[in-house]
Amino acid sequence: MNGNVTWETLSWVIGICSIVGAIVSGFLWKIHYDINGVKREAYEKADKNAKDIADLKAEIPEKYVSKSDHSEGNSQLLRAIEGLAGRIDSRIDSLTQSLMTVLRARGSSE
Repeated sequence: MNGNVTWETLSWVIGICSIVGAIVSGFLWKIHYDINGVKREAYEKADKNAKDIADLKAEIPEKYVSKSDHSEGNSQLLRAIEGLAGRIDSRIDSLTQSLMTVLRARGSSE
């Protein structure tokens, strides 16, 4: 193999290197295309998830009570409790007066 390099041998070597280079380039292009496809799918999923989260953020205030509604409900509840407390106080006062009347009647009858 120490002979002279002929044009025929050189053309075969260049041809084989070209074919190998084309195959390697094809594989690299295919890998690059697959990576871009996966990346594209990931971006689409991320966009979909971001849209879903935005929809949920818009939906939550519609489903739940706002702070003003909550404070209004609390004030109505407090007014109802105050009214109930007033009625209980008046009942206790009337019971106390009835008890005092009964005790006076017993005290005067003895």
